[in-house]
Amino acid sequence: MKTHVVIATTEGHAFVQRITEEEPGVQSVMCLDGTAQVLPVSAGYHAFVRRGSGVIARDFGQEAFRIDVGARIDQGNSWQLPVYLAHALQARGELGDGKPQRGDRVLWATGEVDVDLAVRPVAGVAQKLAHAIAPVRALRERGVEVQLLLPTANVGESAGHAEALGGVSGVTRLADVLPKPAEASPAPVAPPAAKPSDGFADAKPASRSWRWALIGLVALVLLLASARYLRPEWFPAEPVNDGRELDDFGGRGRELKELD
Repeated sequence: MKTHVVIATTEGHAFVQRITEEEPGVQSVMCLDGTAQVLPVSAGYHAFVRRGSGVIARDFGQEAFRIDVGARIDQGNSWQLPVYLAHALQARGELGDGKPQRGDRVLWATGEVDVDLAVRPVAGVAQKLAHAIAPVRALRERGVEVQLLLPTANVGESAGHAEALGGVSGVTRLADVLPKPAEASPAPVAPPAAKPSDGFADAKPASRSWRWALIGLVALVLLLASARYLRPEWFPAEPVNDGRELDDFGGRGRELKELD
């Protein structure tokens, strides 16, 4: 999902199409629809970007930009709120190209931004909202979410159009509407370090099995020894060699003589 930004004007609306980083020392410009036509508010955009007078380079680290918009913007500072939002989205890789698709979102905004990122009121709000009604309805019919943002001080001027537009949101400070940073994934919990073994209680399962086998073998030897002592009839006596050979039937035969 991408978020597209619309700069509301008294003549209609202008989608932000793209923002391109330029080399330091180059003057920032606002151009029309990817052409070399520099718009009349470019000088104001340059001042809005550069350090000292502006906030964009200070907040986003780059010294110069080119921003392309889909329609002319000739005067005023009400483009500052939507342009700042576009830079914030660009920094997160979420800025759309001005061609919303189903499931995308559109921020439709107007307002001036000061050095402390407070949003100041602007002129012509009622006229801008009147121009917005038809295109906003068309976007919503295509499955695009639209949010309209005005300086809080201008919300009272939306009374005649707010219902047709599905409501508007008042903005006092940019922090109220800036994209929220993604939540960091929790760090994996390392398993507890194994303690050195100090006896049977800490021995590994395999070591325990070996000890139990040894104990069982000792017990078996002791059991056999006890049985031999208590029940000697279970253990036949070994034949005694008395010097006579056994005959074929197990009886004693002649005595063994040593050969001369």
